[in-house]
Amino acid sequence: MFKFHFHIDEDTDFVFHQPPLEEQLRAFGNDPSQGPSLADAHFDVKAGMLSDWNKKLLRLLQVDFQNKLPDICARENMTLPLRSDKYYVNLVSKRFQWLAQIWKQGQPKLTAEGSLEAAEEVENRMIAQREVVAKAQRHYSRRLHVRGKLDTKTNH
Repeated sequence: MFKFHFHIDEDTDFVFHQPPLEEQLRAFGNDPSQGPSLADAHFDVKAGMLSDWNKKLLRLLQVDFQNKLPDICARENMTLPLRSDKYYVNLVSKRFQWLAQIWKQGQPKLTAEGSLEAAEEVENRMIAQREVVAKAQRHYSRRLHVRGKLDTKTNH
């Protein structure tokens, strides 16, 4: 659903997300009917979860998802347990927080010389961060695998 509304293929594509324009935020502040829409969805990623703009957009996404879910389940011939609205609010909120974190990581940072990173430097920094995370995940996975083998041997 997020990929559809924000026109991304992978989560990392969210680094290119364009927040709403300042005039859109001002118009919404003066008239809440001028707020976000699913037709042209933009998160105010700088403002975070407490932004009224983001709260409204998250609610629109949640309602859209809940409305489409029965059709998706019918198409896939599956049933899901009943969930509360709070469950879906939490689901959509966590997804936003994850994407906002990716967006923030992709923003240029100040270099030691005091200038903003070039696009290539941002990309290299993000690749390096992903490699560190991947290495930690491999280490953890191997540790679990080895521990599982040891547990199996001790049980025999």
